[in-house]
Amino acid sequence: MLIDQQCRPWLIEANASPSMSRDSALDFRVKDAMIRDTVTLVDPVPFDRAAVSRVMKRRMRDVASAKVCRCLCVSSMSVPMSHTVSHSPLLPP
Repeated sequence: MLIDQQCRPWLIEANASPSMSRDSALDFRVKDAMIRDTVTLVDPVPFDRAAVSRVMKRRMRDVASAKVCRCLCVSSMSVPMSHTVSHSPLLPP
């Protein structure tokens, strides 16, 4: 990011996979602040980790026991999803 004489920000580079290692005092100050600002900006919704864990374990058991389709069928919104379904014997699950 570059700030010009009129205090306008200019994006110089965007890194898809930035290093988050902190090797110096400056790294700690800059990267900690960036992470804090990012989390504040994103404002993630609080969630119950234990409940998420229970749901994921149940879904993994369902997939393992073939109660849930493994084909990753696509919904109308183009989002892969699992669902309970019987496939034609001609199509692999």
